[in-house]
Amino acid sequence: GNGGRGGADGVRIDLRAANGVAHVIDRVLVPPTVEAIARYGGFTALAGALAERGLADELEGEGPFTLFAPTDEAFGALAELPTEDALTTLLRYHLTSGLVPSSALGATPAPLPPLAADPYTVGGSAPQLSLVAREDGGTKRINGVPVRVADLTATNGLVHVVEAVLLPPSLLELASAAGASQLVAALASAAPLREGGSVASLLSEPSARLTFFVPSNEALAATFPSGLPADGEAVRDLLLYHLLASPTPGVVLSRALPTEPAELPTALGPTSPFLPETPARLDGQPVAVTDLVGINGVVHVLAGVLSPPTLRDLVVESDAFDILEAALLRASPLPGARPPPLVDTLEAPGDLTLLAPTDAAFEASGRDLATVRVTAPDVLRDVLLYHMRSGRLVAARIATGTEDSLSGLPLFLRRSADGASVNGGRAIEGGADITRTDVLASNGVLHVIDRVLLPPTVEAIARYAGLTTLSAAVASEGLVAELSGEGPFTWFAPTDEAFAGLAELPSGDALTSLLRYHVPRGLVPSSAVTGTSPLPTLARAPYEVASGAPPLSLVARLDGRTVLINGSGLVSADLRATNGLVHVVGAVLLPPSVREIAAAAGLRRLEEALTSAAPLESGGGLSESLADPGA
Repeated sequence: GNGGRGGADGVRIDLRAANGVAHVIDRVLVPPTVEAIARYGGFTALAGALAERGLADELEGEGPFTLFAPTDEAFGALAELPTEDALTTLLRYHLTSGLVPSSALGATPAPLPPLAADPYTVGGSAPQLSLVAREDGGTKRINGVPVRVADLTATNGLVHVVEAVLLPPSLLELASAAGASQLVAALASAAPLREGGSVASLLSEPSARLTFFVPSNEALAATFPSGLPADGEAVRDLLLYHLLASPTPGVVLSRALPTEPAELPTALGPTSPFLPETPARLDGQPVAVTDLVGINGVVHVLAGVLSPPTLRDLVVESDAFDILEAALLRASPLPGARPPPLVDTLEAPGDLTLLAPTDAAFEASGRDLATVRVTAPDVLRDVLLYHMRSGRLVAARIATGTEDSLSGLPLFLRRSADGASVNGGRAIEGGADITRTDVLASNGVLHVIDRVLLPPTVEAIARYAGLTTLSAAVASEGLVAELSGEGPFTWFAPTDEAFAGLAELPSGDALTSLLRYHVPRGLVPSSAVTGTSPLPTLARAPYEVASGAPPLSLVARLDGRTVLINGSGLVSADLRATNGLVHVVGAVLLPPSVREIAAAAGLRRLEEALTSAAPLESGGGLSESLADPGA
């Protein structure tokens, strides 16, 4: 009996006496240690493994120990029993130092530090893996496994019999063991990760190094009394906001949590802000249980739900955006909307992209707090709306091209190996570099910029769009002020490649006239070109009629669905400016001869007739005469 050493067989049994019964045995019984209980209780697989890995002598020591002893059936249910060091770690995972009576296992999950260390290091040392002890509906559980027999007392500790071998858990298994059943159920409804895979697979990945703040069932029920959102992406983002990014900061034990407000990057985005107040409160939510350590990270159980901040929160709660906040509070509300101020637009549900200038950006742009406080509210509104875009434009989707701002005016984005910029970057007046990306909010994304963006005039669009030859020519000919004036103007803006295709760029008055020839009077949206029509420009003909020198004309024509200007197509159309429109063209538009006007107007039969016409009596062809600049 009693599993061999320390046990005995019965020689005679049931010797009845007046005050009880006696059994005669053939050995003296030795009070058991925790190791002996494994042998005495018939836990042959456990006792054999302890002996094989040299742990039996250790468990005969002074202690005290608490041993969670799997039955032989539990070991038999394993697909494969580890060997060597892995088996030692598994056995040590069933042992804790100190006494853990069943009365200590309550409804609140409690981490028990076993004698097994984790396979990774935190702060230079390997943390101890956790067992999760909890009472659920009257049943004592360890890692969710029921305790079959509790409180077997040994000379050097306690033994609890459990119905399964306790395997070191992943974060997902820790959350389940901690009783967070609502959160575990939510994983099934969460949308896939943007990079592929699922939140559940991320939490189960052995090589991950993560910190997971797990809201309790009660916390989720209080926050979402009607159940979690039906939107799978919203559920995914909520879960990711409770998960610190890997590998940085990775595994953060409670002792390493900041003691003052600080930002920690969450898995929702590279720099989504998470604001620990103290190790006992995170984003205002009490921490119920800390430091449940698993094979791929640590779980802290919260008595509340962390809510990602709104864009308004990001601006108002940061010391870096005081001038931006003041501008938003002073700005007029959106047209047709009632007050409150524009800042509350940043709190509305939906998706918005905010390009946020810091206080230093305002000051570098010559607009300090005092200046903002005396700027007309309507002007502030128009400038601020130019910093916003409908929809969530994360850094990975920023590409070279144009995006419409909420003001309706275009933002010119550029992506390079050095990063991203807006409107040509900070080297261009009215442009900025993006210095920090993807500060994610519940209703959008914020990117930090180092200058204030200025809504563009038609002249500024040439600079913002990188039309460097055109911009330089306009500046050299003193046309910047004119094209920045009240307007309205329409500007057909040639690309740098178009200028490079010229045999020679004119200079002086000829260059001024050429530039003015690209500016017709009034607004000419591309939708207004429905047939063939002349567009009188700011350039004058080199001859006079009765009323003086007439304006030279561009010839606009719709060829199928293609708008042609003097026979050249538009590279991009209808770029709105504060004082007009810009159409980018792929050719420098040269003032045409009468012959070229006929070609630009698409008069093919007339062109054929000119080609076949007999020579003029005075010599030469009619076609050549119509192309003669001296005529």
